[in-house]
Amino acid sequence: MDSLPDKVFTGRLTWVGPAVDAHTRMTLARAEFADPNGLLKDKMFATARILTRRFENAMLLPGGAIQYIEGKPLVFVKVADDLFDARAVRLGIKDKGRQQVLAGLKPQELTAVTHTFALKSALLMSRLGAGCADD
Repeated sequence: MDSLPDKVFTGRLTWVGPAVDAHTRMTLARAEFADPNGLLKDKMFATARILTRRFENAMLLPGGAIQYIEGKPLVFVKVADDLFDARAVRLGIKDKGRQQVLAGLKPQELTAVTHTFALKSALLMSRLGAGCADD
């Protein structure tokens, strides 16, 4: 809740209005919450995250593990102690700083989760000389 920034309320969406306001891009909705301490008041504003489905055994990585080259997401998969392979991935939902990986990575594969910008920079530097030939 905007007025209760440290509180998280979990509830159930029970109704969504049939129209979106063209100017505000808002719609009316009703959600029902347990509020045993009476913290919620009429006309309070909130930011909501609505889960439309649940993913069991989802692969989640910290957001910093994902890098982008030409707008395409990739992760760095460990292949040896000091060697990483850049792997294209397909991403799903993002929640609380974690990113779901839908494809391109196997559950048992180890990925870099820190210093990934340095790995991306090294990859891009290695491409600088590609295609060049001495006369």
